[in-house]
Amino acid sequence: PLFLLEYATWMVREAGWEIEVLAGQDGPLRAAYEALGARILVADAGPLYAAPDEETFHGRLQDLAVRVDDWDRIDLVVCNTLVSFWGVLLARRAGKPSLFYIHESTSVFRFFEPKLVLPLHRLVHEALGTATRTLFLCEATRRYYADFDRGNYR
Repeated sequence: PLFLLEYATWMVREAGWEIEVLAGQDGPLRAAYEALGARILVADAGPLYAAPDEETFHGRLQDLAVRVDDWDRIDLVVCNTLVSFWGVLLARRAGKPSLFYIHESTSVFRFFEPKLVLPLHRLVHEALGTATRTLFLCEATRRYYADFDRGNYR
């Protein structure tokens, strides 16, 4: 999404940050991130969504975690949209703060019904409540997820 590219551009050019992108798939903004000097790792998140149970999901999440070269270099994990809920869980596993941007004005059930087995919806709820900050662009969207607010919603 362009707004994240704008944030990244400011962070690199104005604040002197380095950016590392862990993406569930390659995309059209890759070249723009590379121009900022971002390290890019494309990791297929498909196996996470295909997990039949939590044990399998967490095993596959660990497989992704070890693909990140150096967690000590990471200060903040930014996850965009519900589909990246697993990034919040990765951040927590690594002891890193996370920002979780939510754009979807729908319930977790409706969004994930065709994508994730029902028992794993709990993990999405967990991500909403345990992200350091879960951010919404409008109050109407925030209301869809009010039950999972643990004081971290903004």
